[in-house]
Amino acid sequence: MPETIEIGPVSAQPGTRAFGYLPVATMASGAELGVPVHIVAGAESGPGLALVVGLHGHEYSAINILIEVLKQVDPSSLRGHLIMVPMANPVAFEHGAKSGWVDGLYGGYGDLNKTWPGSPDGWLTEKLAHAIASEVLPQSEVVIDFHGEAMGARNRNFYSYILSSDSDKVSNERLRKLAITFGMEVLIDRKIVAGPGSLTDYAFSQGIYVVGAEISDFFGLELPEGGRSLTGVRTLTETGVTGVFNTMKLIGMIDGDPVLPPVQAHLRGMAGVGPQHGGLLIPEHTPRDLGRIFSKGTVLGRVISANSFEELDTLRMPYDEGMLVMVKGEKPFVQVNPGSGDFGFYVADYTGVEWIRH
Repeated sequence: MPETIEIGPVSAQPGTRAFGYLPVATMASGAELGVPVHIVAGAESGPGLALVVGLHGHEYSAINILIEVLKQVDPSSLRGHLIMVPMANPVAFEHGAKSGWVDGLYGGYGDLNKTWPGSPDGWLTEKLAHAIASEVLPQSEVVIDFHGEAMGARNRNFYSYILSSDSDKVSNERLRKLAITFGMEVLIDRKIVAGPGSLTDYAFSQGIYVVGAEISDFFGLELPEGGRSLTGVRTLTETGVTGVFNTMKLIGMIDGDPVLPPVQAHLRGMAGVGPQHGGLLIPEHTPRDLGRIFSKGTVLGRVISANSFEELDTLRMPYDEGMLVMVKGEKPFVQVNPGSGDFGFYVADYTGVEWIRH
């Protein structure tokens, strides 16, 4: 018999939905800080799937994916349960920032994806991680960790990870199957996305599977036979919603066959291309070029001084052949800081690409 699903004070009986907040702390102002949680409890027993948005507070476009999933999912025909966290770091979201400002003022810089499993007695960011790690993850067989652009902001990404782990608690074969079935056209092979302290690393240690997805609008792959795989645009929302329902089908939560693209590119290796000098990045390529292939030395963008307007840096493709998978900004320019942390572009190594056709 299916059971009532409880996440802290939020509970949903079989065949129903619920919404509430997972308590975290009382702020200095007296405001109560909580992590928002939606539960869709299926009418039949089955696996748990968690959808997590906002480990980085400025990456909130994927909230729209959760809005549409909630509209479409039917608890009466669901096996298992769906847990949705639309805002994992409300403090960072409040300021449209990657990390929490409180910890940035008084201690570490507060990146929620570097503090797992957190601590009930730690910094605020550690408390947020602990709340999700202790209440949401134990009831989840699979987690989809959404990242990507903020509405109208600079970074546009399109790829998901084929993850692998040294942990004997998860199967690398199943991780690959989950990534392929999620259904994005670009798949990048990486061991662990953020390393120790990441949600992914901690989930693996608990035997929980993770799909990592960086999503924005996408205009198609450049195919080896010429042309592109799409004639229009694949939107962020459609990509994410299709990926969620594909995952639910794969793990047996709903009936049906996954909806997969005709072709996927599986690439191994990725690099960030960032400026040595800060200023204004003038991109040579825009979000419409995601999925395109460029040869070594191709100029991706130039950095000019915001004061004298002289050219300070030229950003080039580092691989013999590389696929563009993240761009920062649109023309005419966007502000960038020096150093490897503020990448202008992400590129994936096209050498040895594996084409997966369906």
